[in-house]
Amino acid sequence: MNRSLRLLPTVLGISAILASSCGGGGSDGYAGLPPATAAALAGIEGARNPPATVPDPATEQPATRPMQTTPYTFLLGNVDASGFDAFTTELTSPAFAGYLLDRIVFVDASARGQWRAIYQRKGQTARYDHRFVSTGAPLTLADFQAQGAEGYRLTPSGGTSPKNVFSKVTGEAIQYEYVDAIKVPLMAGSPEELLRPLNDLGKLGYCGTQVRGAGLALVKETPSTARCVFELVTAKSGGSTGFVAEQNEQGAKGSVFVTSALVAEKLANLYVRDEAQASSFKFKAVDVTTAARPNTIEQAAELMAILNREGATGARPWRSYDDGGRPYMVFMTAFDCRGLLC
Repeated sequence: MNRSLRLLPTVLGISAILASSCGGGGSDGYAGLPPATAAALAGIEGARNPPATVPDPATEQPATRPMQTTPYTFLLGNVDASGFDAFTTELTSPAFAGYLLDRIVFVDASARGQWRAIYQRKGQTARYDHRFVSTGAPLTLADFQAQGAEGYRLTPSGGTSPKNVFSKVTGEAIQYEYVDAIKVPLMAGSPEELLRPLNDLGKLGYCGTQVRGAGLALVKETPSTARCVFELVTAKSGGSTGFVAEQNEQGAKGSVFVTSALVAEKLANLYVRDEAQASSFKFKAVDVTTAARPNTIEQAAELMAILNREGATGARPWRSYDDGGRPYMVFMTAFDCRGLLC
């Protein structure tokens, strides 16, 4: 006989006793029974009907908060941006007040063709202030320090003029400091040799990078709570596809790619992570092949549609590559991120 069936009469017998002896209710439900029997039955009933528990606010898990992203918007310029004066006039016009240059594309919209600027807007940025700096020579660390002290950072520029564009968000009270730290190509005899000086700077908030001459300067913004750690990761095989997969693995940990390095004669990739925030990054390769004829205004319009579609989700263009004759653009999305790594 099944064990549960053998127990059934006992259970039914207990139920009958409970039913016949609970007329008085409350603590007198087992009146008339021997004390030991009443206590045993009360224990059985309590096990079957445990008292309701009130959740302890101190131990309750908070509701998961949606990860925050910043959307991007893109506009196609209207002038031939190969001329620096025409480009800067458009950049500083009211229509592009909250935008910076993202890239320049060739469009055969005239008999000789034109270079059109594609502008990028981050979030709801209302306006940038710009400075056009001509030094007559490559920018020095002192040039970056002088502009950074007033809140200006180097931004992309169009045209062939030797002038450089430095920009800042209007009214934003942030300053930037620079230090030369990374020579390219980056080589070291051991991971410790490479990482120790970088992590000493990272602890002080030097997290961002700025291409300068034959290397990279590290950038710190003030005020900031950033405390960054640099790490080396063995480069993943698989070409561009493997590289994007590696970015997602490291991005899930909050790490952003800096540059490649040859360490003890082995190829590795250098990453930086801000330990003062729980940010993460996602990377997606998008096929940007268009149906329109190359270098036409129609092709530019298709590219703009892709940029704005991805930008609406918080993704911005990061890198480009070709695979099998098809062009791909890698988009980067920063989640719960603030500061230089975003």
